[in-house]
Amino acid sequence: MSQFSDSDSSSTSDLILLAIGDVHLGIRPSSLPENFDNFGVERRAITPECALESAVDHAIRARVDAVLFAGDVVESKNALFEAFRPLELAVRQLIEANIPVLGVAGNHDFEALPRLARMIDRFELLGVDGSWEARVIHKAGRPAAEIVGWSFPEKQVRSSPVADLIRHPLTADHSGVPRIGLLHGDLDGSGGHYAPFTSSELSQTGLDAWL
Repeated sequence: MSQFSDSDSSSTSDLILLAIGDVHLGIRPSSLPENFDNFGVERRAITPECALESAVDHAIRARVDAVLFAGDVVESKNALFEAFRPLELAVRQLIEANIPVLGVAGNHDFEALPRLARMIDRFELLGVDGSWEARVIHKAGRPAAEIVGWSFPEKQVRSSPVADLIRHPLTADHSGVPRIGLLHGDLDGSGGHYAPFTSSELSQTGLDAWL
């Protein structure tokens, strides 16, 4: 969870954002010890679905200002079945609590998250089709932060999306508010199929923070 102070006004409290990534809904725990049931923990309690439910409950209790999904929230093999419904319920629960929900798609949910965005108007998916996009989060009626995001347009992306942002930067919609990048990919890898990018590239974008 990230917290950003509004240094320009004493009338607005800090902005609190909760970022959630790599939940991989649809995966079941494996390699559990044979005597696991003797520990007094229900098997469901250690599933991704239960983890997401706990995160949503925390977001509502803490009254966060926005929840940001950072990709691979669902596992691609189960995106059309048991994984999608818990995600839909989680997003609807947050929206009903008046918590803005934004996200970017990863390599596992590049199909599931656009489908969810078509189903739920107030779920904002950034950077669909592999283009960078920005949204402003408001608090107390004022711009509080700008989220800059990119989504996987397909399962494999071999080039750096951050390099594209450096070549074609987005103009800030509001001056004086933090600009936060939201991205799923392979950080500081030696190249690969999953949007490889480097820490050096992130610093060159001029954004204030990255999730």
